[in-house]
Parts: sequence; C-alpha cells; structure tokens
Amino acid sequence: MRSERAIAFVGHAIEAMVERGISTEWVERTVLDPTVVRANASHSGRKLAFRRIPEHGGRWLRVVYEEDEGILVVTTFFDRGMKE
Repeated sequence: MRSERAIAFVGHAIEAMVERGISTEWVERTVLDPTVVRANASHSGRKLAFRRIPEHGGRWLRVVYEEDEGILVVTTFFDRGMKE
C-alpha cells in the first residue's frame, strides 16, 4: 500500500536506523502498511506501527511516529516482546 503522504525522519530515528541496520524501505513499509497499530501510552499523539520483516528473520519492527499532514518517524527498533 502506497501513500501520497510524505515521510520524514527526526535525527534520532536516522541514527537508530543506522545503528540497528534498519532500512528506510522497511520503515516505510511498516508505517504505510502495518500489521498492527497501537496508540503510544507514554506520548499522546504518537502511534506505534508493527510489521514483521522477512528479510530480517521475520522479526517485528516497531516504528514510533507522529501523523499530521505527513508522517514523522521518531524512532524504530526490532521489538523482542511483540506478540500478534
């Protein structure tokens, strides 16, 4: 699923992606076509998007983002505790 909404990344998200070996394509796929979306209990207005990444052993990628006219990715990491 593709979206016309722009996706932007805060500096921390870019650093996390580099450090953790997470590709931009995986993050975009996760926010545009998530398996699960949850509200972020600790930060009002932020959402958590989850999606399995087959290219990374089927592990769950978590993307924390804010959504307005576009999508602003705050951070991302592989979530060890995610259960579908």
